[in-house]
Amino acid sequence: PPGPAPPLGYPSTFRQTPSLDSVASSGAELTITGAGFTTDITDFVVSVGTLGCKVTAATASSITCTLEAGSAGVYDVSVVVKSLGLATQPAAGQLTHEVTMTIFSNSPSEGSMGGGTTVTVNGQGFPDTMEGWTSGSVSIDGSECKVISTSYGEFECITSANTVGSRKKRAASEISVTIGYASATGGSFNYDASLTPSVSTVTPTTSAIMGGEIMSIEGTAFGYNWGKVLIGEAECTVL
Repeated sequence: PPGPAPPLGYPSTFRQTPSLDSVASSGAELTITGAGFTTDITDFVVSVGTLGCKVTAATASSITCTLEAGSAGVYDVSVVVKSLGLATQPAAGQLTHEVTMTIFSNSPSEGSMGGGTTVTVNGQGFPDTMEGWTSGSVSIDGSECKVISTSYGEFECITSANTVGSRKKRAASEISVTIGYASATGGSFNYDASLTPSVSTVTPTTSAIMGGEIMSIEGTAFGYNWGKVLIGEAECTVL
């Protein structure tokens, strides 16, 4: 039901129901047009699905707000003018805004063809929980990169062995992300043969199931800073 009539002498804009016309975006900044707004930026609650949008400027016909980070998806836009009520949607239907998934950069930019490199990918629209990656995947040059941590603006993944095969020429590939209907490509990572250790011999090739024996591994490009040596899923301590 309608609320009490405003005091006499108030401008007509304070007596009308606010209404929405359109929404446009530039990065995280949204501009919502309509009618019957106030000019007090504290007089608004702007919601984009479950995401908040902090109002930074307002006129009688336009609102500018900064959208908080969120996962990729299409969200309904609603505006409450505290002093007037919920703004009506356009006759054409509910206003929506799409949060896109984008890759900005990654580090490092190269690693072993045998996999095992932890890559940090920066961007927007990623899931903020590991459960969000259940239907998602990350690949580099056709090889999986297994996600190990995530937030809206960054995730980490560990590369697997390059499936394309050995190549001597350096060639960078984009990182590809797919989650449900959303996808993104960007960044740059190179599987570099010069950074790839190789194993030539392992002695001995059998041991007792309780472990504790000494294994000698020979090969090339092992370097001085060791990570891990694994036999199956069991770690072999480097001596």
